[in-house]
Amino acid sequence: MDVGFDLSKAHHADGIGTWQREMGRALVTQIQDRKAPLRLRALSLTSPWSDRDGEQIRTAMGDAADLFQWPGDEKDSSSEPTGSATPMVSSAWAVPTGLQGVLFFVVHDLTFLTHPHCHTEANRLHCLEGLLRAALITECRYLAVSQATADVLGPWLPEGSSVTVIHNGVSPFWRPTAPDQVAETLHESFGLEMERFVLSVGSFEPRKNLDRLLTAHQQLPEPLRRQFPLVLAGSQGWKNEDLLARLSRDPHVRLLGRVSEPDLLALYNGAAVFAYPSLAEGFGLPAAEALACGAAVLVSNTSSLPEVVGNAAEWVDPERPEVISSALADLLARPQKRKELAARGPARAALFSWQASAAKLLDLILQSGAEIS
Repeated sequence: MDVGFDLSKAHHADGIGTWQREMGRALVTQIQDRKAPLRLRALSLTSPWSDRDGEQIRTAMGDAADLFQWPGDEKDSSSEPTGSATPMVSSAWAVPTGLQGVLFFVVHDLTFLTHPHCHTEANRLHCLEGLLRAALITECRYLAVSQATADVLGPWLPEGSSVTVIHNGVSPFWRPTAPDQVAETLHESFGLEMERFVLSVGSFEPRKNLDRLLTAHQQLPEPLRRQFPLVLAGSQGWKNEDLLARLSRDPHVRLLGRVSEPDLLALYNGAAVFAYPSLAEGFGLPAAEALACGAAVLVSNTSSLPEVVGNAAEWVDPERPEVISSALADLLARPQKRKELAARGPARAALFSWQASAAKLLDLILQSGAEIS
């Protein structure tokens, strides 16, 4: 049985790109281990990829790329995503026209509907079009990356539709690392000291709530602000002109831009506190990665974040900067509390495994094949 698997974003560092890479790799492992009668076909559902895109995506997939059939390969010369690839896994809000088979439609979040002001018009239209196209597929199976996302998604679906929750995983790459190695990387790459900064990771866009995080940091007692600067890592994002202006004027803020995974590993490990007061998340991979690295984590009490972090992190109201500031000040002033909180993180993160999630997806795919035959 052919299985079409969208890899169009697999070379991107965002959440969808991470999902495609990690789930694709884990699905290959599950198929091999279980000797499942499946052949994976790499698809680009968002737009045709160039030769460079294809090469970057193959590189990003590593050894797993060898188990995919690629458009243009001698073994599978078809470049159309419809064809005989049944079922099909779509994870970037894209549904090909003319699809007759089973569609597994992965929903990461619905913030384009619940928080439309946080998105560009183009992104809102792309996501809405994908949701509407999926609703027209007779055999559409909806997957959500968290129960929180499933709860939001349900009312938007056609009558009789159901949602299966398959959580994101946390790669074993994210782990506690030797302090001397972390300290060396932090010093050489960024001029930072161990446990002498507050870290946040994500694109600079309204949903990440960096404006309120900055306000909260500015409300800290001056000695804490000087001792623990706010360090932000992530891409430029959108709708952020005022935020970037505020950040650039603050001497206690460091903007790192997008960083490599080895550097991010050191940042997670070396932060005094990882702060992630996002307005809404579908899952919240950075928070889960920080937990896996043994960071003291502070997150919003909204959407999927409590579901992901459990009692291994502090929760705050993301719309109240004074509450964020108070929780930050408490953690920064109490090293023992940070240590106790951080100790819970790796075990909590270990609950989320890409292999376990891929096994669940493979079961659904095999079940759909049996139903069709």
